[in-house]
Amino acid sequence: MIHISPVAGPDDRPVGLPVLDRDGRRVGTVSGVETDGLRVDVAADAPEETLRSVEWSAGDAERLLPARLVAERDRDAVRLDA
Repeated sequence: MIHISPVAGPDDRPVGLPVLDRDGRRVGTVSGVETDGLRVDVAADAPEETLRSVEWSAGDAERLLPARLVAERDRDAVRLDA
């Protein structure tokens, strides 16, 4: 599990990064950091099976992504374990 710190420095914060599923398909964009996860603007064309696996739906505008679902975060993207 990756710890996401809400007090990270400006260069460490993931706001604006794409959120990708394990197949590299875009699920959304990080819009904020919370103490228990990341706020994600859900992409209108996000893969339905990925949305189901994280218990989201295509109609969701923004959702909280719990830190336990993040497999990896680097400078280019946040990658889901889904």
